[in-house]
Amino acid sequence: MITVTCNLSGTQCRSILTSSLVSSLIAGADINVRPNADPGSPSVNVSVNVMISGVRIQDDNEEVMRLDGYLSMKWHDSRLQWEPAAYDGISQVRIPMDEIWTPDLTVYHSPDSQQKLFSEEHTIGVVYSNGDLLWVPKVTIFTYYNETKTNNGTLYQAKILIGSWVYDANALDYPQETHPTVDHTDYHGQNFIIQNSSITRQSATYPCCEEQYPRLEITLEVLKTKKD
Repeated sequence: MITVTCNLSGTQCRSILTSSLVSSLIAGADINVRPNADPGSPSVNVSVNVMISGVRIQDDNEEVMRLDGYLSMKWHDSRLQWEPAAYDGISQVRIPMDEIWTPDLTVYHSPDSQQKLFSEEHTIGVVYSNGDLLWVPKVTIFTYYNETKTNNGTLYQAKILIGSWVYDANALDYPQETHPTVDHTDYHGQNFIIQNSSITRQSATYPCCEEQYPRLEITLEVLKTKKD
């Protein structure tokens, strides 16, 4: 094990070691190559949880709903491992996610094909010494909905499909055992009440390819109550 030393003391030395570590990690992990890219290696398992903070009807005529929130993603990249003892006990660092490989998740059948899923506001992720990563970017999702009038108000039902644009299940997957969730504990909307939500893993094939392409289906039921 090679130990990186610093002749300074205190926080200044810690900052220098952290900078050296981050630079070394970025240099050793090609942003254009996914983890486990060697033949026969397992797929990259991505744990995904959706946190909803806002709901609104974007367009009544087109039946488009807008969801604001966060997408919590965890995965493992062995190229980003290090020995904490070699860096004065540093066990985690923050890294700009546009400098390393990240899952290319997108919303299928989005009403706004130009809308990026991930906001540019939260581009920093946490990398742990064992190679685990945590990234929680802000997201904006546009989706179509079905509308039903009820005695209590108007019920909006939406189905959202999220998945990779290029990777099949042999390269990237969302194992159900990671228990993906839709979390709306921080949702405080007054006009819309989230009644039901779920997220499940699905798999699809396409005429172009024989491989299975995994995706996550998010279902949402939102009630707009009648005004007194």
